[in-house]
Amino acid sequence: MEQVTIGLAELSEVRRLEVLKRFVHGLTYANDELGITYDYLMSDEWSKWFSPENLESWAKMIKCPTFRFWVARTRGGLLAGYVIAEKALYTSQELRAMYLHPDFQGQGLGSRLLAEAFLWLDQNRWTKLFVATYNDQAIRFYGKHGFRIRRDLIEVPSYGKVPLVAMVRPPGRYQQKEAA
Repeated sequence: MEQVTIGLAELSEVRRLEVLKRFVHGLTYANDELGITYDYLMSDEWSKWFSPENLESWAKMIKCPTFRFWVARTRGGLLAGYVIAEKALYTSQELRAMYLHPDFQGQGLGSRLLAEAFLWLDQNRWTKLFVATYNDQAIRFYGKHGFRIRRDLIEVPSYGKVPLVAMVRPPGRYQQKEAA
């Protein structure tokens, strides 16, 4: 595996983070059986993610104390992946997104990013995330890290045509898992 370091996102990387998200997003969420084609995921409905307003909101989140963005960078400065965590005051915390370029999947990098997030998140709170119901790879990955599907109690947000399921991890010390 190419040497990769993990650090906090920089404001200058916002556009590159969005490009990585869009690329991996199209590969991950395309599902012809559900009518979620790659073309749909690249359509105008999804292009709002590249609007100046959305890029500005990402910049605000990077500066916000209740969010953290960790970025995996290669020695050459390429972005291999990232994770975003949110810690709301007194209530909940959430893994908001994690995207890895396919060339870096299955090498333990996702586990390393998750470990960074859990060093910052409150170990005494439940942690939630949302994942596409058909993203078996992500469901298995998060399951190995203590998350379980939860179909009750949590309102699942809308994500266009992509059906989501909630996963939660109970309070407790996080132990990094090795790559599968």
